Amino acid sequence: MKQLILEVDYQEAMKKVAIITSGEHAIVKEMAAGKSAEDIARALKRSLYTVQNRIYNLRKKTGFRKN
Repeated sequence: MKQLILEVDYQEAMKKVAIITSGEHAIVKEMAAGKSAEDIARALKRSLYTVQNRIYNLRKKTGFRKN
């Protein structure tokens, strides 16, 4: 029998394992949808500089050079 995993439980487990913050996680979701930094800033109601800074931090933490 398959176990159902609640999204809340999944997020709590990922916080313990992942090295990214919840704000960075939200940006990753938006980037996966193909949105630009400006679109992400509008969607999350954050400044463009904040979004760019979090993307930079994600790249540094994960080692990726491109989106």
